[in-house]
Amino acid sequence: MKRQNAPILTSAQRQQFTRFPTLDERLLAQYYLLSESDLRQVTARRRNFNRLGYAVQLTVLQHLGRTLGAGEQPPPEVLGYLSEQLGLDRV
Repeated sequence: MKRQNAPILTSAQRQQFTRFPTLDERLLAQYYLLSESDLRQVTARRRNFNRLGYAVQLTVLQHLGRTLGAGEQPPPEVLGYLSEQLGLDRV
């Protein structure tokens, strides 16, 4: 009989590390400010919604260490902050 290992993190701990914290200007600038390299990658996308979606996934991955799940929405602050950097209408 194979013994299963106990999870390293509890469900509550896992959620704490993978959910969006309350975002202030400092956190937005730290995790959601696009670098020149990021901007080159993002602007290579064809349409504005693709650019914004790519930027969201890129920055969420850098911040939370994961991408958004199916149907998961980023906080409005993230969308607004990235839209401003990309010169898109606020969403």
